[in-house]
Amino acid sequence: MSKTTIELEKLLSLPTALSPRVSHDGRRVAFYWNATGRTELYVADLPDGKPMQVTHGELPRAIRTGIVWNRAGTKLVFGKDVDGNEKNDIWWIDVESGDVRQLTDTPDAWELALEFSPDDRWLSFLSTRDGYQNLHKLDVESLDGVRLTDFDASVFSSGQWSPNGKSLLLSTNESEDLKNVDVYVVDAEGEEVRRIFRESEGSRDLPLAWLPDGERIVITSDASGVNRPAIVDVKSGDVRWLGMEAVEEKATDVSKDGRLLLSLRNRDASIAPVVTEIDTGEERSLIDATGFTYWAGFALGGTAAVIDRATPTRKGELFVVPLGEGNSRSLTPIDYGTIDPSEFVEPSYIHYASSDGLSIPAILYEPRDTDGERPPAVVEIHGGPWGQCYLAFYDIVQYLVSRGFAVLQPNFRGSTGYGRAFTDLNSMDWGGGDLRDVIAGVEYLIREGKADPERIAAYGGSYGGYMTYIALVKAPDLWKAGVAWIGVTDLPAMYEESTPDFQYILRMMMGDPAENEELWRDRSAIHFAGNLKAKLLMIHGVHDARCPVSQARAFRDRLLELGYEEGTDFEYVELGRVGHGSSDIGERLETYETIVRYLEENV
Repeated sequence: MSKTTIELEKLLSLPTALSPRVSHDGRRVAFYWNATGRTELYVADLPDGKPMQVTHGELPRAIRTGIVWNRAGTKLVFGKDVDGNEKNDIWWIDVESGDVRQLTDTPDAWELALEFSPDDRWLSFLSTRDGYQNLHKLDVESLDGVRLTDFDASVFSSGQWSPNGKSLLLSTNESEDLKNVDVYVVDAEGEEVRRIFRESEGSRDLPLAWLPDGERIVITSDASGVNRPAIVDVKSGDVRWLGMEAVEEKATDVSKDGRLLLSLRNRDASIAPVVTEIDTGEERSLIDATGFTYWAGFALGGTAAVIDRATPTRKGELFVVPLGEGNSRSLTPIDYGTIDPSEFVEPSYIHYASSDGLSIPAILYEPRDTDGERPPAVVEIHGGPWGQCYLAFYDIVQYLVSRGFAVLQPNFRGSTGYGRAFTDLNSMDWGGGDLRDVIAGVEYLIREGKADPERIAAYGGSYGGYMTYIALVKAPDLWKAGVAWIGVTDLPAMYEESTPDFQYILRMMMGDPAENEELWRDRSAIHFAGNLKAKLLMIHGVHDARCPVSQARAFRDRLLELGYEEGTDFEYVELGRVGHGSSDIGERLETYETIVRYLEENV
């Protein structure tokens, strides 16, 4: 392996700002930040205030929910689970006094705060306390809750109060097409729910906000084949599209006066913020298009925006960006310490042909100083499957490259960012065409001399963990090693363990498990475990609510039944206080130290 001055612990300890939210008056921004080594809530005055720490140990170690401001700007709402199990209760903290109050207490349910009513009395939230995720409201003084919807499908992208406080927006599906999502409005008492927008059956239409007139709303819809923002008249249903044809773009915020829309445009694995005049459609970009904007929101009366921005060689920071003249300013500048950022490698954005000729976009990192030899390679398979690898900063990838690995991140069929048709290509085909796309990526590396064909590993988490298991047993001769992190090995067993919401997603993607029994079995790695030839590391959080740890345990037990030896043929690691990954520095370090050690020893 090549020499590097980058230390993994110091790299993972670089602070990360998460889930920024601007207050309703636009003068402050709240965000999670782990500058002290533990994630806490911070607030900064805009445009140039110093971050002020608000919490002191009240948060969970791993952050699972976003932040909600009350209208007065005095309270911040957050979610809190137990050891990463994602059964979040809703809490709030007074920004000035630091007083903390628990608002809900449902240890067996997942709950997510959404938005305060205009009079600050009610908080809309999603909850699985009655089965499927539905919309509720909570009286924040009495803590009495009211269920507003009763759908037999997940309610999401929801809870935006109308300007007069009499109605709320939500999105859900009552169609037989499980991929369909429509926009609804419910009165504040929950007595009447009606659908107000469906562009076409099968499209995903998601509300963002009401405009100040209370007559129009902002949505994002993929009805045209890509996500595009639009303005919808609630009464007539008339729609006016914004953005660019054939380019992915999602609405993210509306200025308080309703004049400007802020959206995120996704092109070539980069996401950049765009400001659009709602009435004229005139638009302007805020920053250079290359890189990755996690989030963007208006501030200071619509004269500036706060954006969470990274590039492949610069870790994410929060910036205040003027909409007019003036320079951007970082609210969370990073001190890299002994790490020299010039050692970070700029990747290439490439395309290669899959087995059926489909063009697959991918991001390729190549190590420096290979002495003319082909380096070992890691194919990092993203999660989702509705996910995407971006031209963003990946600390574990930069570390692997610094250690002499090439890293390929394929955006295989099923990935987002390339239009609905591309995303739908792995419907009813998990571990099929997408696996062939991954295999074609390995063949590209070998054909182009980018990697040593005898030293290639597969690595991924969540759906990427599922794909790693499948890749190792369906293409066993291709790999020297694999790392399956929080992955899935037995689809029918996962279905039986899943909540109604996750069962819905599985049926949407792979059909009914009984009607498609043979397909579900064929795409479950556990039935092909005997094909394994590569060294395998299985690593899983005990409290994973999405991909249960039983999935890894079952695969381990099957390998032992087949005569594989733990410690020789494979390693198995459970993380006792971790769920589906973690944002905590210590927990991430434990995970990635294990992964890096295994790859260096076995590839």
